[in-house]
Amino acid sequence: DRARRERAFADKSTKLRSPLFFINPKRISVRNLAKSITESELKNLVFGALKKGLEQKLATPQDAVAHWRAGGELPHAEVMRRATDPNLV
Repeated sequence: DRARRERAFADKSTKLRSPLFFINPKRISVRNLAKSITESELKNLVFGALKKGLEQKLATPQDAVAHWRAGGELPHAEVMRRATDPNLV
């Protein structure tokens, strides 16, 4: 376990120094999930964390829209619907 953590830290340090990688300082890293968690449960957890981050001013609605656009998983209409959702904040 310790060797795996050290390897992950070394990889992270290498990527942070490299000009080829950009790592957003507000990114979320999810590790050590239970094997029983489903994709929909994970999405709900992430969406809940996003709401809390917006409420605490740790993220902006523009950050959320940029993430959804960059992910490419949502059609443009859905990104815009979420961007104007008053329940998001």
